[in-house]
Amino acid sequence: MPAGYVFDDTVLSRILTEFRDWLLAEDPWTLHLFTNDRTPADGDDEADYTEAAFTGYAPLTLTMSNFGSVSVTDHVASSTYAPAPQFDYTSGAGSAVTIYGYYLLDADDNFKVAERVTTEKIINPGDGIKVTPRVRQKTCRE
Repeated sequence: MPAGYVFDDTVLSRILTEFRDWLLAEDPWTLHLFTNDRTPADGDDEADYTEAAFTGYAPLTLTMSNFGSVSVTDHVASSTYAPAPQFDYTSGAGSAVTIYGYYLLDADDNFKVAERVTTEKIINPGDGIKVTPRVRQKTCRE
């Protein structure tokens, strides 16, 4: 068994392009925000995340064809959803909410992926927050 493996950027791009194309067949998925201070890990499922519950919050339906072309930077292939969906915190009574990331469920409400944002976002009543879902593939090493 080799100690690790490395994919050429062209192979990474192809792997992610095929995955993205598979996503199109899974349309639609829903985008959920989470508020617990958690870094996604192998084996996670929806129960590991505390879904946001601020006034006006509801999961957003994604159109999977909005994931763009695959690009490769620093040996990481990625496809980004555009335009970035926005969640609005309806003004009124309420306190600040910290958003740590998002997770995606497929059309059958099966957990698919979670991503922690680089820097947590604080949302207050009357604010909006945009989240840009991504799918990525990078060279793995064992």
